[in-house]
Amino acid sequence: MGKYQDQGIKLVMSALRNVYLFTLAALVICLTPNLASATVIQPDQTYSFAGVCNDCTGSVTAKLILVGSYTRGSDLDPSDLVSFTYGGSDLLPSFTITQATVGGLFGNIPATLPGPADLFIYSGDGDFGSTGAGNPDRSGQWCAGIGCAADQGINGVWSAGGVPEPGSWALMMVGVFGLGAAMRVRRRTATALA
Repeated sequence: MGKYQDQGIKLVMSALRNVYLFTLAALVICLTPNLASATVIQPDQTYSFAGVCNDCTGSVTAKLILVGSYTRGSDLDPSDLVSFTYGGSDLLPSFTITQATVGGLFGNIPATLPGPADLFIYSGDGDFGSTGAGNPDRSGQWCAGIGCAADQGINGVWSAGGVPEPGSWALMMVGVFGLGAAMRVRRRTATALA
């Protein structure tokens, strides 16, 4: 066999492998009827809070995680909550509220961020409230603690995003490795054809 015949065989084998993989993927999709109509799982939405303390020292932070189906600007409900964590201050230790421990969740996260938000969340572990554009005289004010009595402050700002959850990091890594594998196969095929 000559050099060109070997390259032609490699090219045909590569094409057959790709057809096989495509056919296998199509069969899996066709034979799994619920896969085509499956609901897309939306990732949780993460919001970060930063505010300046009036009665405690420095600034405080908080992190609110809502279910992926929540729409900004709509009224919040306890079922929208995944978790809320208040970072604490020199007067109040940090606390976390989950869907299992939440007593109530009211207000909304505005469609446009960063900015203040009307939000109040409470549980037996602690309460947190912040005022937004709906209350212009008090916009940006916030409070935390049982009965919202421990920490109070101003310039409270909510922003979208934050550090991705571990599941998001894993998904990003799978994507990067997939792209690397695809590039390697493509480079190997191009080298074989040259």
